Amino acid sequence: MENYSKLLTVYPTRLKIGFRTEAKAPAICAIESSPLLEIGARFDRPIPGLWLGLKSKFSIALGILSSLAISSICHSQETDQPQKKSCLGDYGAFAIRGEAGYKNYRGGATYGVYFSDDHRFKVSGEWLTQKLTYHFHPTREKKWVSQYAIGGEYQYLIGNKIVQSIDLGSAYVHSDGHRLSNKSFYNNKRIFRHIADSDGTLSFLGTTVRLWNCARLTAEANYDWVKYHRKHELGKLANGFGGSAYFVQPFATDFNFSLSAQFRKPFNSYQGSLNWKHFFSGWGIDVGLFGNITDGKEGLPDIQTVGLQLGFSLGGKGCKHPPFNDKKTEQTDCYARAYCNVSDWASRPAVYVPIVLAVEDSKKE
Repeated sequence: MENYSKLLTVYPTRLKIGFRTEAKAPAICAIESSPLLEIGARFDRPIPGLWLGLKSKFSIALGILSSLAISSICHSQETDQPQKKSCLGDYGAFAIRGEAGYKNYRGGATYGVYFSDDHRFKVSGEWLTQKLTYHFHPTREKKWVSQYAIGGEYQYLIGNKIVQSIDLGSAYVHSDGHRLSNKSFYNNKRIFRHIADSDGTLSFLGTTVRLWNCARLTAEANYDWVKYHRKHELGKLANGFGGSAYFVQPFATDFNFSLSAQFRKPFNSYQGSLNWKHFFSGWGIDVGLFGNITDGKEGLPDIQTVGLQLGFSLGGKGCKHPPFNDKKTEQTDCYARAYCNVSDWASRPAVYVPIVLAVEDSKKE
């Protein structure tokens, strides 16, 4: 076993002696899946991300995940249909992303891995702070509030011409609250004011379908459970079902235009963005403009913001578009751009909450 793994690392083309290959494909993507190949590659390679385990148990878990993910998606040489093949080099990818806009600042990190040719997973954490306007009739208060979230997303790649994936994910969200000063009025009445923090989960189940010219549409069913820690008012729970839709249209070589609409229990949100995303050898950059309108429910404020997005990703250099095949078609190229780069997978966070879930809470006496 050790000899086979060393042969794989140093002389990948010699694997034609022990494994069946496809004639036209490059050596790095031509090797078909076999238990011997997978075991040898896993034990001969270092575990990426393990050094991060010295900092936290959470990072150790990510390092273990990355050691299990040694394959990504390539395409067959024999047909113009997207065929998934094992490919060396894509253990996983790490991405960071920042967002700065009007009354809105966000930062986050994502780690994504391919478990097999059909299954991939990512985990993200984000921090968000916004300046929201709270209405305590007859007064109002503008306050910076913050929120922290962590979430994961699993995707099963179908490879069908139309229906391309099944997506499942969930996120835990915690927002910070504030105690505000009380206000007195001329009629000797007072209003006790408080911004209530929250804890909750935001979950979804959806599917992605291909439309035209590489365009994709993702439709999701959502279930939200958010508990507001109110002291003075009722309505401490916002839970129930909703729906979301995400549209992405790639154009030129590295540009994406996207639209999204979320109709969820705590809020309704609408967002558009234009991004330039380019991948180099082992790393990528993502620069974009965005605009968002979010209407809060159950005492959650509204917000409208525009701003800039900037992200970087590391890893995942085994497969990238255009795909490794001689017969390049629109179908295989679109599929490769969407699913054949683990860095691109990691550059899209598993959790993105458009507003801080902190609500107004008041009582008059």
